[in-house]
Amino acid sequence: MLRALPGLLEDYRIDPAKCMPPMEGAALSILNDLTRAVPSLDTTDRIILAHALADPDAPFLVTGDGRMINNPAIIEYEAHLRRHGRRNTKLTVDHPPKTSHVF
Repeated sequence: MLRALPGLLEDYRIDPAKCMPPMEGAALSILNDLTRAVPSLDTTDRIILAHALADPDAPFLVTGDGRMINNPAIIEYEAHLRRHGRRNTKLTVDHPPKTSHVF
C-alpha cells in the first residue's frame, strides 16, 4: 500500500506539501543519518523509524517488517543516539504482541 502512495497522490492530483507536514528538526536529521547507517531499508521504513527515534522517550516501534526487527545497524544507531543524549529511553523495534482477542 505505501509503495503505491506516490502513484495515488499523482493520480488524484494531491499535493503532499498541502496534506502532509514536512519532516523537520530531529526527525529530518535522523532520517539523513539512517540513509547512510541503514541503507538496506526502503525510504518509507526509514521515515517511520526516524520519527520513532526522534521522540526521545518512545520505548517501542511496533512493526511486522522483519528487516527492522533485531537489525544490528538500527540497534547500534539507536545506542549512538542515547550515548550522545539525543534519546532518553531505549527504543525496542519488535513485532506486534500476540493477543488472545478475537475481532
